[in-house]
Amino acid sequence: MIINPIITFLGIKESLPHNAQGLVQKFLILASFQSMIFFVSGTFYVLFVIDKVGFTELGILVGISFLVQATLDYPSGSLGDWIGQRWILAVAFFTYGLSYLLLVFANDFTDLLIVYILAAFAASQESGALQSWFDRNYRFAAKEVDTDRRIYQLFQGKISMILGLLWAAAILVGGLLATYFFRETVFAVQSVGMFFLAFVSFIFVKDLPGFDRPEVSFKQYFRIFFNGLKFTFTTSYIFFFVLAICISNALWSIWGTMILFPLYFGYTGSDLGAGIFRFLVWIGAAITASRAAQVATRLSEKKWIPRLELFVMLGYFGFFALLIAIFPLNNEFNLAGIVLTIFAMFVLDMGINITVNLRQKLFLDLIPDEIRNSIYSLVPTLALIASAPIISVAGGVVETLGFPQTLLILAGVSTIAAFFYFISSRNMPPIRLSLNND
Repeated sequence: MIINPIITFLGIKESLPHNAQGLVQKFLILASFQSMIFFVSGTFYVLFVIDKVGFTELGILVGISFLVQATLDYPSGSLGDWIGQRWILAVAFFTYGLSYLLLVFANDFTDLLIVYILAAFAASQESGALQSWFDRNYRFAAKEVDTDRRIYQLFQGKISMILGLLWAAAILVGGLLATYFFRETVFAVQSVGMFFLAFVSFIFVKDLPGFDRPEVSFKQYFRIFFNGLKFTFTTSYIFFFVLAICISNALWSIWGTMILFPLYFGYTGSDLGAGIFRFLVWIGAAITASRAAQVATRLSEKKWIPRLELFVMLGYFGFFALLIAIFPLNNEFNLAGIVLTIFAMFVLDMGINITVNLRQKLFLDLIPDEIRNSIYSLVPTLALIASAPIISVAGGVVETLGFPQTLLILAGVSTIAAFFYFISSRNMPPIRLSLNND
């Protein structure tokens, strides 16, 4: 069933065939449910763990979870290309549900280790699966209608805006629940939500009629498995692109795990305050998402991805090193810190949204469909392998050096990632759009 207001808002009512419209709508609904459930505890999940075990053991937990996910991520991606994403997603969301349920009762490092391992297994299954299912079916459904991918870029921007608004609402609701009840209450709600999402995914994540998948055989599975590795490591522009992603993801994992949430709490002093703070940040990011997609349609991904990546990483790490040095994180209300953070993130998130849009368009056309889920899983797998040893010691670095000094180190390393993006773009051939399913 097509819900006309959604299709009209996305701007695809007249531009895409009926089956492609239904596919886009289904993707939006599933992504919305998934994102809202994840983000309900997004502001204080890490703070909850820090309160239980501290920064150093948090780093160890995250490092172990990265290794578990890295070990399983790529094989599960190849499995998704082999048998379809519905099974993969159903297992992933069910396991997420278990991890949130156990988190309710977690009290020490051992309890949290089990939670992190379960969540890592779930993440390895879920990684790239929904996007892979959508992209390969979209290429099949759109065919010659969207040859320059402009329609794809524009509705992806609007989807990002919708998701951003939903994330912001979920963050605010989570902060309210955690403040007036307990953080554990939110984890319990997430557990129920994930079990529900597992059922919904199994019912609705299906390929379009006429879409052909490869035969289900072990020989075919191993062919997909090794073709994905061969494509990544022997195609020079993909190799350097993935190498750049690995470095930047390692840096962002330190930012997101060790710095971002203490920053929210450090300038507000409460779960509710941090939730409202993050809500305002995400509202700004959502506002820029649709406009970013329009800008991205006029830019060359080969030229602008390296430039924007460098601008965003230096902007984030350099600016916040200076900000935290001037306004330390004292876990109390700091209006200047809040206002400057919101302003900086509003500007820099525009660059992030443009880059994500350009990168997804690049992946849509450069990656063969038969190994799409494999590559969408291999990229985060390699990124996790790079991140695991770094994040394991990052907690100790933060405790020893402090936030500003750690951020300056991240800013310096980010130039290496930008360099590899540049090398990739120089080696990248002209993009040839594939209009069929092979």
